[in-house]
Amino acid sequence: MNATCMPHECHTAATRLPHDCHMDQLLATVNWAPPTGPALSREKIYSHVNLQEKEDQLYQPWLTQRQWTTIDPLFSPSSPFLACNDPGTPPPSSIPIAAGDTITAVYYYWLHPVGPMTAWLSRCPDDDCNSVDLTEAKWFKIWEAGLLEGTLELGTWYQKSFQRWDGEPGLWPVRLPRGLGSGRYIIRHEILSLHVPDRPQFYPECAHLEVKGTTVGEGVEGRVPGEYLKVFPGAYGEDDPSIFIDIYSEENVNTTTYVIPGGPIWEGLGLESEV
Repeated sequence: MNATCMPHECHTAATRLPHDCHMDQLLATVNWAPPTGPALSREKIYSHVNLQEKEDQLYQPWLTQRQWTTIDPLFSPSSPFLACNDPGTPPPSSIPIAAGDTITAVYYYWLHPVGPMTAWLSRCPDDDCNSVDLTEAKWFKIWEAGLLEGTLELGTWYQKSFQRWDGEPGLWPVRLPRGLGSGRYIIRHEILSLHVPDRPQFYPECAHLEVKGTTVGEGVEGRVPGEYLKVFPGAYGEDDPSIFIDIYSEENVNTTTYVIPGGPIWEGLGLESEV
């Protein structure tokens, strides 16, 4: 990685970003140069910050995240803000990245230990991510991790193993599918915390990407089969047992399996419907 994020300082090889770089949730450091300079690495590093508390960063031209106003979770799978948090205001810039490359979100001191984590992409119609209606955007899952071993309550979830309490960041690397077509996309990271019985906590975050795509077959851009495409809200049901669950109940005390909601991952090989 060519970027490091220390408490109160963010550095890259090309530029120094605003100094406030420490909070309990997703944080902001972006490993890419402005449009006038070259990208620094095949791995892009970014995170999110509560912009309402950092007004000096709100309209910075390098900003790639969508705004959110509070670190509080969303509690309903029917929330109109489930796609990109509240309010999900679009940023002025996008992260340049190639299909097949890795993008890494950075967290400091993530608090919750139980529940799945997923990453999604949505292709912006006409390459206009600023005007897209997030409640109608078509999303496809590109990454997921849930229960790694043990029982629901006492076992190890990826979310728990992701926690770091030694001052080092928790890194969330996700590789973009190789079959993506070139264009502008929104990436969506979601943490679903299940530590409160039957009261799920959704933590969605979004950022804009400008993807240099690959070719699949002979002159065919990346495509995603329709069964992989979801909308938020709508991807999750109000009665989904993987979302509304009491991990401490007698019924689940010995349960060692968990089905991550949202359907399967698109691996980058589909050719049925264009995105």
